[in-house]
Amino acid sequence: MPDFSIRSPASRQRIAAALAFVAALLAATAAQAGSVTDCGDAQDATSTLRGVVASASDHDLVDVSQCATIVLQQGVITTAFNLTIQGPLDGLTTIDAATNGRAFVDTGAESALTLSHLLIEHGRAPGDDPNGGCVLAAKQINVEHSTLSDCAATSNLQVAHGGAVNAPTVSLISSVITSSLASSATADAQGGAVYASAQITCTNSVLEDNSVLSGGDTTGPFGRGGGLYTNQLSLTRCAVVGNHARHSGGGIFGFGVFILDSTVSGNTSDYGVGGIAASSFATISNSTIAFNHGDTCGGLYSSTAGGSLINSTILANNTATTATGCHDVAGGFGAGTNNIVGVADAGVTLPGDTYIGDPQLTPLGNHGGPTPTHALAPASYAIDHGNDMIGLGTDQRGYDRAVNGVADIGAYERQLVDDEIFYGGFE
Repeated sequence: MPDFSIRSPASRQRIAAALAFVAALLAATAAQAGSVTDCGDAQDATSTLRGVVASASDHDLVDVSQCATIVLQQGVITTAFNLTIQGPLDGLTTIDAATNGRAFVDTGAESALTLSHLLIEHGRAPGDDPNGGCVLAAKQINVEHSTLSDCAATSNLQVAHGGAVNAPTVSLISSVITSSLASSATADAQGGAVYASAQITCTNSVLEDNSVLSGGDTTGPFGRGGGLYTNQLSLTRCAVVGNHARHSGGGIFGFGVFILDSTVSGNTSDYGVGGIAASSFATISNSTIAFNHGDTCGGLYSSTAGGSLINSTILANNTATTATGCHDVAGGFGAGTNNIVGVADAGVTLPGDTYIGDPQLTPLGNHGGPTPTHALAPASYAIDHGNDMIGLGTDQRGYDRAVNGVADIGAYERQLVDDEIFYGGFE
């Protein structure tokens, strides 16, 4: 911060004038991009969100920061451009779809819709097109510093994709998707929170209490991916917790799964895998997969023999209903080191240095950082028995990795001063 106290009055005036000019320039730029000044939803008003989006051009930014809440009484807002809709940088603007349809649709085959600093809630996809309960895009959706809640894509006859979000490519950054549902009574359903036919990238985000349901039994139709369903998944410092699938992948269903510094916990399925169902392979480092429950497998299942590369990761306290099912991990590791597995099920090949036993995790909670984690009890074997061979530098919370010169196993790194009394949002 510059020290203005040593400057002359004339110098301070020049600085103030320069700052005022910059502020005016930024305000003018925002106005040119499209500022929403009418927080209603009249169909023919040009200064509402609906009117500003209708008049927007490619790559515009629509500023809704002057509105606390916008209720979409006229139904979905549609665009075909690369567009950013942004609320206040120090908070959220609520976009309430009022169960009257989706909130946003981007029909552009080559465009991306970016949603920033928004709370989007109560979206409903129509039953004859149950795709993306709150947001649907033909190509890409970016969700940044936002929350999506109570979104639903449900149908009696059609396949349902994406309770909250549906697009070929989806990016989540510092966001939360919660309490959303993809459901079909007579067909498949995929992605309780997010469905992406190509790729999901998740960073510093939370997928919590979402569900995917279908009316079938073990022979189908199938409900897969209570939290996330995609072809390729990349998670970094994310938490996938408390989600549910009727069939498999209570937390995650993906064909290729890459997970770093993340927690997958408390997810469930009725018939298949509770935590992570990797239909091809899984590569997981410095993560915690715990307290998930499924019928045939609790924690992690990879359909490719030896298809899991697992490094410095905790797979423990997961459970399966079926006596012959896998608790913590199915199949074999293609490679890996410095891991903890709670239960070594019969037929599972583990690396020779795998520690078998209880990692002594504390309950899921706010232990610092933007996403929930399981802290390590003081006597946990995970402390100082892991590695940071891929150079993450921090744990899931953003705290130093490799305290004492050696990383802990799992998503959480116990610090030199690790006083739980401070983990209440006051650190």
